[in-house]
Amino acid sequence: MKKTDLLKGMFTFLAVFTLAIPTVFAGSDGWETDMKKAKARAAAEGKDLLIDFTGSDWCGWCIKLDEEVFSQDEFKNVSPKNFVLVELDFPRKTVLSDELRAQNAAMAKEMNVRGYPTIILADATGKPYAKTGYKPGGPVPYNEHLAELREKRIARDEALATAEEKSGADRAKHLALALKAVGNELAFSSHYSELVDEVISLDAEGAGAPLVAERKAVEFKKVLTKATRTRDPEVGLKNIDDLIASSGATGKALQEAYMAKVNFYIALDNETEALKAIDAAVAVKDGDPAMAAQGAAFKTRIQGIFARNRQAEERRNAQKGNDAKKGDGKKGDGKKGDK
Repeated sequence: MKKTDLLKGMFTFLAVFTLAIPTVFAGSDGWETDMKKAKARAAAEGKDLLIDFTGSDWCGWCIKLDEEVFSQDEFKNVSPKNFVLVELDFPRKTVLSDELRAQNAAMAKEMNVRGYPTIILADATGKPYAKTGYKPGGPVPYNEHLAELREKRIARDEALATAEEKSGADRAKHLALALKAVGNELAFSSHYSELVDEVISLDAEGAGAPLVAERKAVEFKKVLTKATRTRDPEVGLKNIDDLIASSGATGKALQEAYMAKVNFYIALDNETEALKAIDAAVAVKDGDPAMAAQGAAFKTRIQGIFARNRQAEERRNAQKGNDAKKGDGKKGDGKKGDK
């Protein structure tokens, strides 16, 4: 056999062998990549799931989280006592099997993952109860953070257990407490929609009233996101105005609509209208006080940005004027030389 043929054979073998090895970035040892196996393990061992949605070979924050937390002994010796660790990777260089890519994509959609890293904590059935991501400080604070989040599942399950012994408005009250434990983002996901429906049907004027209002806000935000998905500021502003008029939005939803307009006015370099939109968001009756406070702080930053932009423009114009004068002087010198 020729040496070149031997080398080709070796490279082919190594390539096939490398692709056959599953890549587990977060995981050193003990990380699952198969959700079915992870759920089975969690059920058998009485543990929860820690699901890491990561971009192992391109996402800077994912790499930091792995280096600072997941790869450290303090994490590896503590968290597996309570969690089955799962890595769902979205690499750009590493080749995953079609089956694994399909599974990971489906899970990202199910858990409404918008960025990486996203860490989902779920019970053994896969129902999420907390969402987090990168946190600075290393493994010990991160373990403490996870322990605090795990309390959400305990509070949820206690409320659900109590609800099983109740009926009517009392049952609705405890179901609502279970939803409160996991927070609005997860409560209004597909995992808890039946629970939300039951609370509203049992006590729409009592425990269900806040859920009715929040559901409207969640649905409005979805439509608002779609309305602002354009690169044309004029189109975006018209879409928002049409949405406000057609939906009769109030409170926090209306605040979010006004703040969405701010971005488009900035893109149009219209400081006056941007500041008016912020003022409108802050002044919304029955709005979110936290959002109003953020709006006021944002207004100060916007004013600073526009002020700096004006100063920079003035400097550029002054420089252009100086350059023009120098150019005129040179032309004049040239004419004198020609005489």
